[in-house]
This record gives sequence, structure tokens and C-alpha cells, in this order.
Amino acid sequence: MITTMSKEKASSSSSKMISLKSCDGFIFEVEASIVMKMQMLMNLIDGFDDTSIIPLPNVLGEHLAMIIEYCKYQEATVTKEAKEKFEVDFVNRMSNVTLKHLIRAADYLDINSLFNFLTQVLADRIQDMGDDDDED
Repeated sequence: MITTMSKEKASSSSSKMISLKSCDGFIFEVEASIVMKMQMLMNLIDGFDDTSIIPLPNVLGEHLAMIIEYCKYQEATVTKEAKEKFEVDFVNRMSNVTLKHLIRAADYLDINSLFNFLTQVLADRIQDMGDDDDED
């Protein structure tokens, strides 16, 4: 899991690595298997050599790091309970503004599982806000 960002390449271990550059200049080296979850990038990968950096003009580094973390966790073999705990922790630490940016980034990168998960979280938050109003 990438938890820090830098203007240098963030390192990961494994097979083929692909470099992704956020709109604010952060570069992440990501395993190809993770990038393949980003449908928008699947077609681009073949056109880039191993030394190329794929620019992501619509995604900030902070959000790309969170997306990579989510995709890595989804790829890992985990129990249903561990997955649910991760998802709860993942969304509980983000503000509504961050949630909005992640939804946009998931849509841009065409990560259906993340997009569907985050839009459900947004719907739940909106529902909870309505419930709070009913109590007054």
C-alpha cells in the first residue's frame, strides 16, 4: 500500500511496473495488475514502453494514492469480514469533498467496483443527513 507521496517514484515490488503521474506531479510506480483494474488505462498500456510515464490530468496525487490502496486491497486474498472492515475504515477517514473527488477519479479511470462502492457511500451519507433532519 502506498501511504506517502513524493515527486519521486513511489516504489512497489512485483512484476511489470507502470508509472502513473497525477495532475499535481506525483509519480507512482504501480503493478500492472493494479493498473489493469483501471479500464481507461488498459488500452493505453500497450502504447507505452516500460520507461513511459502515463499522465493522469484529472487525478490528484492524494486521490491516486487512495485509489491504488483500494485496488491493491481488492486484489489481495482476504476474507469478507476483512474486506468490509477495510472498506469501512477507508471511507470513514475521508471527508465529503474527498469522497466527491474519488468518485470523479473512479469514473475517469473507469474503475466500476470503486465507483459503485463510493456512490453507495455517498447515497448512504445523504440518507443519514435526511435522517438527522427528521429527528429535529
